Amino acid sequence: MLYSVRALIYSIMTNRLHRFNSNISSIPLPEKFTNPFDYTPHKLCVMAKEQTMQYIKSDEQLNSKIQEGKMLGVLVVKCEDNSIGFIAGFSGNIAHKNDYDYFVPPIYNLLDRNGAFAHAEKKLNRINAAILELENSQSYIGLKNQLEESIIVARQHIENLKREYESDRNRRAELRASRSLTDDELKELERQSQYQKAELKREKRRAHDRQQIICNEVLGYEEKIEQLKNERKQKSLQAQLDIFKSYIINNSLGEQKNLLEIFKDTPQGIPPAGAGDCAAPKMLQYAYIQSFSPLAMAEFWIGDSPKQEIRHSGAFYNACIGKCFPILSFMMRGLEIEDSTPQALPEQELEIIYEDNYLLAVNKHEGMLSVPGRLTYKSVYTEVMKKYPDITGPAIVHRLDMDTSGILLIAKDKATHKMMQRLFKDRSIKKRYVALLSSRIEQKEGIIELPLARDYINRPRQIVSHEEGKYALTYFKVIKYEGDNTLIEFEPHTGRTHQLRVHAAHHQGLAAPIVGDRLYGTKGEKRMHLHASRIEFTHPITGERIIINSPSPF
Repeated sequence: MLYSVRALIYSIMTNRLHRFNSNISSIPLPEKFTNPFDYTPHKLCVMAKEQTMQYIKSDEQLNSKIQEGKMLGVLVVKCEDNSIGFIAGFSGNIAHKNDYDYFVPPIYNLLDRNGAFAHAEKKLNRINAAILELENSQSYIGLKNQLEESIIVARQHIENLKREYESDRNRRAELRASRSLTDDELKELERQSQYQKAELKREKRRAHDRQQIICNEVLGYEEKIEQLKNERKQKSLQAQLDIFKSYIINNSLGEQKNLLEIFKDTPQGIPPAGAGDCAAPKMLQYAYIQSFSPLAMAEFWIGDSPKQEIRHSGAFYNACIGKCFPILSFMMRGLEIEDSTPQALPEQELEIIYEDNYLLAVNKHEGMLSVPGRLTYKSVYTEVMKKYPDITGPAIVHRLDMDTSGILLIAKDKATHKMMQRLFKDRSIKKRYVALLSSRIEQKEGIIELPLARDYINRPRQIVSHEEGKYALTYFKVIKYEGDNTLIEFEPHTGRTHQLRVHAAHHQGLAAPIVGDRLYGTKGEKRMHLHASRIEFTHPITGERIIINSPSPF
């Protein structure tokens, strides 16, 4: 019944289906649906994106709002009459509005003035107003000021008494030292001393009692404020749970789940903020309700880049992991999905480019892991251990990303491994990389200094964070230009995860992703163009200066 009601609501809305402006009959339809987390955009998606951008540019007001930065998406669909079209969507809202005629509507309208969210917001606003009224109450403020003044006055009074009693104590000490006092006079001096000590304690007690009366009145206000804050917290949590339940998600099999059910078995247990409001789930939801068959999907960024993440206007991006992976995994049930598993690497002999009694250096191929992974066992480590079964210890001294090729050092024993890791920690090892960037870099050389932190919502991505990031510094030098691309040398001073990839792609860095970088740029048909080409260090055993080179394969 719920599904039919929703279908009726959608049917009376403006139809958001768009036809292609140009002839697409010669373009083969995709055999499988896009894997939204690792894909190369289908040609029809590229055409749909361009058509959507043309529409946005034709609407001056909408265009100016989107230029502030927005993730959009297109979904190519087959209609019930077998005709082909596409729908478009955007993540979140644009200028506090989440429904525009050209784009698919939200799965659940948080901005509906008569909806559950608006109703809960009104209750929370009333509680916020009550808290604010108490916090700004003249009586409450007056009591706090009175308490503070009482504490200051009492402290000053007690300090004065202490000084007075200290003077009397010194005077009594002088009298006792004279040795001319009678027993009664000595007893009187002792009585005075005891009285002053007791009086100091009594004065402290009297001051405490005066302050306690005021303090109790202050606490009365603060308890009411705390009660209201706890009530706000509980109502806010309940409102959030109710909202998550209101997001009813469909899939191609006709199944339905709300967001709480979808995220129940995930590590976080509950949906993160903004779940269900990204472009991809919105578009799939609309397609299912309209009985469209999803063929291919792509998401792209338009406008200014956010401060932390890497976004380039017009570039395609994978769906977010933290928010969208559980949702899309459910929504795509029943669809045949493109396989994103890397193709098996051709059997290649492990290329040893340096060897002595203590160390090896291999030329790692792109697509090979440094150490065994969760899904892939074959790695440089496993291949080295086959060839050198007598090696002891962790062996791999440092790592290269799977998509990066080049020089990788291996220690033949635990002691050498420990010494080499110390050299890396002390930054005594000089490394050089060669990369091909996706645009021309006019600055011939320089330094990039951007702190990096984990993107916990979208692992394994890294973000630039000046608040929580770790220090990261890279030297760069342009080698030459190749058309619209730049061949560049990188010398990382630090060794943070994805450092060169982020420093190349981020708008505060070079704003030019490495060609083929599927995380921070656009996935290419071939490899990511990053190669560890040179390493230089002083041998920890022999003391010899070692320089190892590996020519760039691109």
